[in-house]
Order: sequence, then C-alpha cells, then structure tokens
Amino acid sequence: DSLDNCPTVANSNQRDYDKNGEGDVCEDSDGDGVLDYKDVCPIIPNADQTDSDFDGIGDVCEDTDNDGVIDSIDNCISIANLDQADMDGDGIGDVCDDDRDGDGVKNDVDNCPDVANADQNDSDGNGIGDVCDDDKDGDGVKNDVDNCIDTPNPDQADLDKDGIGDVCDDDKDGDGVKNDSDNCPVIANPNQSDIDSDGIGDLCDDDMDNDTILNSNDNCPRVKNTDQKDFDGDGQGDACDANPVPNDTFSVKTSDETCKDSDNGMIELSIKGTFSDPFGIQISGGPSEFSFSPQNISGSTWSLKNLKSGNYWVCLTSSTFSTLKQCFNANIKEPKDIAVSSIIDRNNKIASLDLDGGKNYNITINGNLITTSNNYIDLALSTGINIIEVKTDKDCQGIYEETIFISEDIMLSPNPVKSSSTLWVGGNDQNVNMTLFDITGKVIWTRNEQVPYSRSLNVPFSNVRSGLYILKVDSKTIKKSIKVIKE
Repeated sequence: DSLDNCPTVANSNQRDYDKNGEGDVCEDSDGDGVLDYKDVCPIIPNADQTDSDFDGIGDVCEDTDNDGVIDSIDNCISIANLDQADMDGDGIGDVCDDDRDGDGVKNDVDNCPDVANADQNDSDGNGIGDVCDDDKDGDGVKNDVDNCIDTPNPDQADLDKDGIGDVCDDDKDGDGVKNDSDNCPVIANPNQSDIDSDGIGDLCDDDMDNDTILNSNDNCPRVKNTDQKDFDGDGQGDACDANPVPNDTFSVKTSDETCKDSDNGMIELSIKGTFSDPFGIQISGGPSEFSFSPQNISGSTWSLKNLKSGNYWVCLTSSTFSTLKQCFNANIKEPKDIAVSSIIDRNNKIASLDLDGGKNYNITINGNLITTSNNYIDLALSTGINIIEVKTDKDCQGIYEETIFISEDIMLSPNPVKSSSTLWVGGNDQNVNMTLFDITGKVIWTRNEQVPYSRSLNVPFSNVRSGLYILKVDSKTIKKSIKVIKE
C-alpha cells in the first residue's frame, strides 16, 4: 500500500494523469464530490453530472465545435470561432450571426454586412453600401481624395479652388453669392452687376447692354446703341465716347491784355468740320466779378473780348452728342511792370542786367541801342558817365534808367610821404581838381592842375602836419579818394 497511489481503489495501472501522486481512480480534480474516473467533466465542477446528449461528456465541459471554447461560454457553439468575435455585441458570434453588424438587415442581403447601415444607402448602385464603399459615388476617385464624395465628378473640377468640387459646391465661383441666386455662377462677380437687368451678370453676358450687338462687336458694350454710331471713327461709339468728335475739332487761343488793367484780353474759338446742330459754350473762372451766360455757337469761329486777366475754363457741349463735354484752360495775362536789377563790376567795366516783365527788351547805353529777348545781358561800360535805359515793346510797362560812373585809375607815390609825392593820372583828362581833407573833413587845401604829357603831378605836403589825410581827385573821368599818411 505504501507504493499504491490509490490504496482504497483498485487501479493496477496506477494512472496519474496530472502527476500529483494521487491515482486518477481516486482523485476528484474539480472537487465536485465525483471521482474523476466517474466524473463526466473531471476538470469543471458539475456535481449534477448533466450530459444532455448522453455522449459521456458533461455539458459544462463540452466543446461541440472543437474551437477550444467550451459550449457554456462559446458565443457560437456549432461553428468554431476561437476569437469569439461579436461585432454587434449581441452575444452571438459573427460566424453564426445572420446579422453580424446588428443593423436589422440580414447578412445575405446587407450591402455592408460588417458596418451597420440600416438605410442601406448605395449612392453609386454598385451593391456596396456607402458606409463601406471607398468610392461611394462611383466616379473612380477614392473618397479620401474625392472633392465631391457624394456626387460623381471624375474630372474633379473646382472652379474657385476651395477644395469642394463644382458639382457639390453651392458657390462654385467663390464670390460669396450662392449658385441658385448668382447671376453669373461660373465667374466670380460679388457685385452682381447686370446692366440690362436680364438676369445674366455682365461678366458672363455676351450682350451686356442688350442692344442685340454682341460685346465682342459692340463699340459701346456697356451702353445701349443699336445704331453703333461713331462720328470720329475711333472705334468707340458716340453713346459712350466722352469725346465723340475728332480731337482737332476745337481749338482755343487767348490774347493777353496789352497793358496792365487795359481789360482787352480775348478768347477765340475755332470749330473744324461741318455739324448740323450748334455747340453749347460755357465759360467759368476768371476774376471774381466775371460772369457768363451759356451760348450756342453755329459758325466755325467765335470770340469773347474785353476780358480781364485771369484763368478761364471753356467747356463745349452738344445736343447731338450727349456725352460731349470738352473743356479747355484759357489763361489771359496782363503785362507786368518792367523790372531790372544790375550788378556793376567796376574793375572789369561790366554792368550785368537781370530783366523781367517783357518779351523783348530795348536797351540804350550811351546812345547805342541793343535789342534782346534774353532775360540776362552783360553791357560793356566806358570810363566816365554811362547812361543806361531799358524799355519793352510796350510803353505801358515803364522805363528803367540807371547812370553809372566808371573812374580812371590814379596812383600816389610815395605814400607815406614826407614833403611831397607824385600823383599819376590815368586816362586823357586835361585838368584835375585835388582837395586835401584831414580826418575830421576839414579842407586843408584845394588845387586845380593841368595834367602834363607825363600824366604825373607833384603834390606838396611840406606845410602839412604829420597825420592821416584824404586826397580827393575829380575830373571828367575820375572820381576817387586816396588815404595819405604824412610823416
């Protein structure tokens, strides 16, 4: 008995399935009170030993489909399904569930048996439900890249590039106006301009003014003009041409006032060509007191006289050409008073004149006439008195006069002096007057001398005290003073 693994029950084979030292015939592995050799399910407690099919295997440990999952917990007893997959969670394994996605539609008629879709929607009618169809609109473009998943559009057209295909975009031109109310749904036109109010936006209307002339042939596509009249032949119809007559039809010129405040300025108008109806003329601007009543001009010339200086605005209109309004600036000037400024270069004997106020200048210098239209001139001066007179071709602008004296040179040497000095006299004058002043302006002496051929005179200082003096020398061409130091 010491070697018998089941001393109370005969078991000559000493079988011990689980190798635990206790013979199988006297072991109760599942502890259900039934020894293993009698137990219909020795590894799972089943004291009642139920065996419904009497196959010798207890119901609690039977695996009908041999999938390794006992029937008591197998969600599909008759069909092997070790993974126990149950898509719809109804307790019936998918392999034996006739509606495995639980959408109420049997698998054999379900167009998407693995994804619930009770509505069975199949947009492209290919037998695959939309929810599990990777191209549910059947246009050959996979859903993940299709810009219009529910409507077939193999061309993937997307006019406004917003990522939504045109066939399913409610604003396919992206102008902010829905297609169903957009008067030009394929061309962006947020302002919905429709000149002829025909319900077709101008941008996509081939006759936007509805005058029966296509835009491409219409010389005035935005203004109705069935007659297509184009008087000046510039390709722009009269109805929309701001200048429907030839550019050289009108010419305006002005005449300035002849003198300041003479009020005799004039505006002259010439009209080139033949016209059946008169032109209207309106003039504005000018001085504050100017007024003008509109007139009609039938002839080829017209003028307005006795005008003051000012900036006038001349505008022409026409009843024949409704769009015509051609305007011109007419500036009438009055002559300014003559203005002359001079710069005298006595060393080089030149007078430089800046002239203003006239167009032409008549300059007289020492009786000689010079005419110029320049505003700057240099005049050569003579020694002695130079008389300059400047006029314009209009006496009313006044006269400019200037007298310029250019002295000959003199020199006193030596200076400082002791008892006498020599005065050298330039030029051709025969006589000179000499006056010596002290620094207070008191006359010390006066002398009148004839200039000898040598052009030098002796000037005595022997009776003059030491100090600073002024020697003034006058003659026809000399007017100069010299500082003298008497030692």
